[in-house]
Amino acid sequence: MVRRIALQYAGKIKVAKFDVGEGFQEGERLANEQGIGIRGIPAVIIFHRGAIAVDFRKLGRPPSENEIAVALNGLLR
Repeated sequence: MVRRIALQYAGKIKVAKFDVGEGFQEGERLANEQGIGIRGIPAVIIFHRGAIAVDFRKLGRPPSENEIAVALNGLLR
């Protein structure tokens, strides 16, 4: 799903995916710099202009691709 969203919005947004097994330290460092506690997986967060714009962690479940698209489209207007 992350790859499809990245392709669909190529040139409009930056997409980052951090695998807990590989390279998670960098993602964890970035999250800590922003004061974001990653407590569960998946943690889907949309940033806009350096701040959290949409935090799907509040759903208590992974967001659907459509929910992510609606949020992104709203921010890109």
